[in-house]
Amino acid sequence: MLKGLLINNAWLKYAEEVRRDPNNLYYCTRLLEKGYLPGEIGDSEVLMRQAALTVYKFDPLAYLTSFPHTSDLFSDSELEELTATLVINDNEDATNFLRGKLWSDAARCKDNPEPYIRRSYEFLSQVSDVTAASEPDYIDALAECCRLIDYDKYKTLIHRLLQSHEPEWRGHALVRILETVALHHDWETFTYWRKEWDLLPVNAHLCECYFNGVYTLDGLLALEHGKIASIPQLLHKAIDVRGCPHLNTGAARLTLIEQLIDRRMFLDDSLKYVEACENFYGEDERLQPLKNSIKILTSTTNE
Repeated sequence: MLKGLLINNAWLKYAEEVRRDPNNLYYCTRLLEKGYLPGEIGDSEVLMRQAALTVYKFDPLAYLTSFPHTSDLFSDSELEELTATLVINDNEDATNFLRGKLWSDAARCKDNPEPYIRRSYEFLSQVSDVTAASEPDYIDALAECCRLIDYDKYKTLIHRLLQSHEPEWRGHALVRILETVALHHDWETFTYWRKEWDLLPVNAHLCECYFNGVYTLDGLLALEHGKIASIPQLLHKAIDVRGCPHLNTGAARLTLIEQLIDRRMFLDDSLKYVEACENFYGEDERLQPLKNSIKILTSTTNE
């Protein structure tokens, strides 16, 4: 949250200058330094997108060093336009890496990410092994591609993906891995990499949403293996969190609850979980119908 009248007025000025001249490199750069703008700037997304296009065209490497990337704001035509300008002279590897990362980042926020992922893979597959080994972000982008279009290859990248992060910063990548293998019902691979979670160092950066995710996935594993007695405790652990920006603004993890409802199992515990989720995900439209289903099943069972 921005604080102070002078600071607020400064960002309003930067926004006005970009609005007046979207090719002004200085003000575009200043605007791109922030991931958000004062609420009274109603066209903030338009301005941020324009600022990003101006800066990245002038300095392609700024795509790696600036915040935010704003790739989720670009239209398809703007992505193509930017792709053509992301060129590192006399360095084909770097050019393909930047282009692949751009399309991989853009895919993360698309309803249908596959076309963007395939475009990303087209560039990333042309990067040499030497360059790939020197860029930790490369393996992230490549794994994101394979996660969606080549699961078998994705599994071969998991070790490299984790090794590309320091142990203290592997939490996010590890949860993403566990979510992916669980989605493929590959419980053998899940069990193997789940052990890594317990081996993370005590000073690891672990967001509250990571715990919520891991314990609900553990519940799905327990359901798969028939170890249902552990599920109520796992549900409790999954909601024994204080909340975080991702929990508060994202979508609730409800796959386990949906399966429990289908099997009419642990309905009281499921209701507690859903009600707790309402404190985190107040705008998730799936919560109320699930609550209604649980209450109907509970009343029918008690009759």
